[in-house]
Amino acid sequence: MVGLAGAIVLSGCGGGGGGGDEAGVDRPARATTSTSTSVATTSTTSTTPAAPTSTTTVAVGARLTITPTRAPAGARVRIEGDGYVGDPWRTGGGDVWLTELPGQGGCGLVARADNDLQVDAGGHLSGGFVVPATGMCPTGGSELNTGPLRYDIAYQCPDCHLGPFTVILAGESAEEPTGQACPTVAFGVQNVASDIYANGLTCEDAESFLRAHAAPWGPENGPAHADADGFSCDRTGQSDIHLPRANYKCTRDSQILSFIRT
Repeated sequence: MVGLAGAIVLSGCGGGGGGGDEAGVDRPARATTSTSTSVATTSTTSTTPAAPTSTTTVAVGARLTITPTRAPAGARVRIEGDGYVGDPWRTGGGDVWLTELPGQGGCGLVARADNDLQVDAGGHLSGGFVVPATGMCPTGGSELNTGPLRYDIAYQCPDCHLGPFTVILAGESAEEPTGQACPTVAFGVQNVASDIYANGLTCEDAESFLRAHAAPWGPENGPAHADADGFSCDRTGQSDIHLPRANYKCTRDSQILSFIRT
């Protein structure tokens, strides 16, 4: 696996579809904020740029759909696109790599995924990949679980970017968050609201609401439903992998606030 991780960092293009990963080493869940540095990647359909979307412009003349853009290890992800002609794309198959996006406090995790993606002579990209369970740290060679982190999908070579993807934990909500990504709100040590998205309200308003109401909503014993300040809040997912985590979605008229309690 150390050699595989090195290949994505040092080599030009990979070979055929990658092999599967074995179960890895548990690591603590980490509070994160959205940071995307995908090369030549811009959202074409999103009205909320802070959240990832399934349709992404990869390069001039190329369009791509990734379905879903959030899934746990073992899930099948479908990719369909057109316009993949010329450098750096080539007809045929290649490796799929998930490379950790920066700003998450990680090691730059790299994971190779089983895939059946193909580019035909007309530049049509189709197929998919299976979300790998583990990856490798380029420095030190530690094997770690891929979730929960955000990644860039690379296909055929390290700089052949397809778009963003999030590995979630089993039991967590796969629903795409909408709105502006907001900073983590800490209530204590390893007692935070993270992955906060505010749609129709400011991050300051979101923080005020969370501090007023979500501090006692623990990831394991928090309410399945709560009403506060006109918001109707529901727990949409829950996981006890690594640190316990609970997904919450709160709505008030057209306002939507989503977050993860750990």
